[in-house]
Amino acid sequence: MRDILVALDLETTGLDPAIDRIIEVGAVKFQGDQILEEFQTLVDPGRSVPSHITHLTGLRDKDFIHAPIWSEVLPQVKHFVGAAPVVGHNIRFDIEFLHQNGLPLDNPLIDTFVLASVTHPSLPRYSLSSLVSLFDLEAEDAHRALNDSFMTAGLYQQLWKKAFELPLNTLTEIVEAGKNIPWDGHLFFAAVLRERLAEAKAEPSHDD
Repeated sequence: MRDILVALDLETTGLDPAIDRIIEVGAVKFQGDQILEEFQTLVDPGRSVPSHITHLTGLRDKDFIHAPIWSEVLPQVKHFVGAAPVVGHNIRFDIEFLHQNGLPLDNPLIDTFVLASVTHPSLPRYSLSSLVSLFDLEAEDAHRALNDSFMTAGLYQQLWKKAFELPLNTLTEIVEAGKNIPWDGHLFFAAVLRERLAEAKAEPSHDD
């Protein structure tokens, strides 16, 4: 889809949005293959960062000494995202953390994990790093919010190209199958189908 989108990623102290804290927010606003704006901030969690999170992200307690608290970051994130569709890898994880922390987003959601599972149904793994490697995308430090957001935006663009190559009847079946169920791929595939149909309609007729 050609709209302005926001790729979003959070780093947190753990996996439970009810008890764990956000420690980093990264987001990239993009349209097509053009990056429009980026946002990144650490967030003081008010507690020590667990050792396994430090191992994963490289972030240590000392990194948060001058970091803002979440109440200062929340309005910035809300303003940056606005009403744009939000793209993420396992995006519901990030959305639930934001919801639990006082920022319920009702923006349209697009999950690159879901998109990849449809466009590449036989892959052994669908982690962000595996998919970035598959498409030979430029990869920075994984498990840092802004870097993961950039990789997600790049992955989205590659998945759009792949979906655009699908036969029209396949795209139609995907859109029809997802029309009445809550899944984070419908907006994407419906947009691909619309563009394919518009392209087909604009092609000159070869009839005599």
